[in-house]
Amino acid sequence: NMIPADEPYRMGRTYWTAILGAIPNIGLKIDASNSRHSARAAGFSQETLLNMSPADWMTYKILRDQFYLGQGTGYSGVAEPYLNFGMMGVIVFFVILGVFMGVQEATNIAHSTVNFIFASSAFPFLLATVRNDFANFTKPASFIILTLFIWWLASRFFLNKKFYR
Repeated sequence: NMIPADEPYRMGRTYWTAILGAIPNIGLKIDASNSRHSARAAGFSQETLLNMSPADWMTYKILRDQFYLGQGTGYSGVAEPYLNFGMMGVIVFFVILGVFMGVQEATNIAHSTVNFIFASSAFPFLLATVRNDFANFTKPASFIILTLFIWWLASRFFLNKKFYR
């Protein structure tokens, strides 16, 4: 009932934040601009609430006591398209997910290196988005895929090995 009555749609903001959060931070400064502590320091302004992760935002709105204790309520990857785009976002999300899963199912992963790498390294994190937001998929999946890519580059150029058909 809070969206769109009391809160605006995020218009893809949570997805964009998840993608930016998946980029490795090479340096010593940790970006905590969307954290609970930053929201508290800013006095929970409307802008900081919009930038919080969906799970933190929902905990703050529904169970503030748990929010202040550092706990949460859980969040659904199905609710995130609604938070961003409304009912049309949910429809588009499931169409895209259905097409993607259909392609994965129809592909023989023994003959497709890219599908094999996705199925073995990133798919478990995609399954976890049933009870998490999109950032819980993008960050670990991108780190694993980046690590595999670096390993592939090193083996290709330093060991002169070819690991795919």
